[in-house]
Amino acid sequence: MEYRGWDGIRSVTKDDGNFLGQRESGTTLPNGISGAATGATLRWKLPINGLMVGASDLYVFNKTGVIVNTPTTGANQTTTNGTESVLPFSQVFLFATYEHKRLWLAGETWKSAAKQVVALTGKPTTEAYNEDFAWYAMATYKVTEKLTAGAYYTEEHNQAATLGSARYLKDWVVSTRFDFNQFLYAKAEEHFIKGTLTDFDALLNPSGLKPTTNLTLLKMGVSF
Repeated sequence: MEYRGWDGIRSVTKDDGNFLGQRESGTTLPNGISGAATGATLRWKLPINGLMVGASDLYVFNKTGVIVNTPTTGANQTTTNGTESVLPFSQVFLFATYEHKRLWLAGETWKSAAKQVVALTGKPTTEAYNEDFAWYAMATYKVTEKLTAGAYYTEEHNQAATLGSARYLKDWVVSTRFDFNQFLYAKAEEHFIKGTLTDFDALLNPSGLKPTTNLTLLKMGVSF
C-alpha cells in the first residue's frame, strides 16, 4: 500500500489554453486565476504481479481572478471590469494499471461538479455549471526494443449540458512510438473524435463545429 497527500495553490496563467474561448470573445484575466487545493491518493499493489489499483480525491477551494471584458461585436465596445470565480469542488478518481512482459494496460475514471460565476460591474451575474464524468482505457505493446504500438479510448460527458454533440467527447486513438535512444523519440497518433465537448477554437471554425473530427498528430520529443 502507498499513500500520499498534498496541499498548495492551483494557478492558471492568463495565457492558458483554458481561457482561449474567453479571450476570443473579448474577456481576459490579466492575473490568471488561482486558489488553494488539497488532496490525497491511495495505491494498492495487489498480490497479482504487475497489477495496481488506486483512488484519489482532489478538493479545490474557491478560485478567483480579475477579468476585463471588451465586447468584440456589437455597437457597445465599452470595457468593463469584474471577477470570475470557480466555486469549491471535488474531483474523485479511480484508476488501475497492469504490466506483463511487453504489455501495459491502464484505465481511469473521474467525476466532478463545478460552478463558474462571472460578475461584471453594472451587469447581471452569470453562472455556468458543469457536471463532468469521464473515463479512459489504454494499451501499449513493445513490438521491438525501440518500437511501441498502442491504442486508447477516452469518453467524457457534461451531464449538466443540453443534449447534443457539445455535451460529450468520444475519442478512439491508434498510435506508434519509436525511441531512437534513451533521450529522443518520435510519435504518431490518429484520432477519431465524436462530439465537441473539448475546447475547439471558434475562430478557426467560422462555419461552426462538426460533430465528428479526424486528427493526425506527429511529435518529436526529448526526455531526460
